[in-house]
Amino acid sequence: MDFKQLRALITVAETGNVTHASNLLNRVQPAVSRQLRMLEKDLGAELFDRRHGM
Repeated sequence: MDFKQLRALITVAETGNVTHASNLLNRVQPAVSRQLRMLEKDLGAELFDRRHGM
């Protein structure tokens, strides 16, 4: 776990959207998604429900 992963987590939680978070963080969306996946792997838990249309 590192600062970039935590910052990504907080920003996605605040915006409710990875794309919006990536814009605020000045990063590309795949990088933010990758940081979230790495954090989830480190913690051994899914942090966000990624299903669409729910």
